[in-house]
Amino acid sequence: MPNESCSPGPCGPGGPTAPGEARVVVLLPVYQPGRALLELIDDLRLTAPDVDVVVIDDGSDEPSADRVLHAARDRGCTLLRLRRNRGKGMALRVGFRYAAAHHPGQHVGLR
Repeated sequence: MPNESCSPGPCGPGGPTAPGEARVVVLLPVYQPGRALLELIDDLRLTAPDVDVVVIDDGSDEPSADRVLHAARDRGCTLLRLRRNRGKGMALRVGFRYAAAHHPGQHVGLR
């Protein structure tokens, strides 16, 4: 079973979705992410500041990946981490489960 650890605090910039409130959740499955992830997050924040960004780390083990993932969390993203590399499909399934639990009935975007 994957280790799903979330960043502390609210889910994304607006917190959990209130009943009747439409929100967009963007799932970003990553493995050994680099600076490009942070650039993508920054672009998303500029163009769609109210989206909830969920980064799902698929078992990255490089120290540089840890720094990038912590920087993503510092940018307001929810961070879910799998203990070992399970593939993009598993990362997306973890993300979908998280989105369904925290934003029921909302739109989920994939990248």
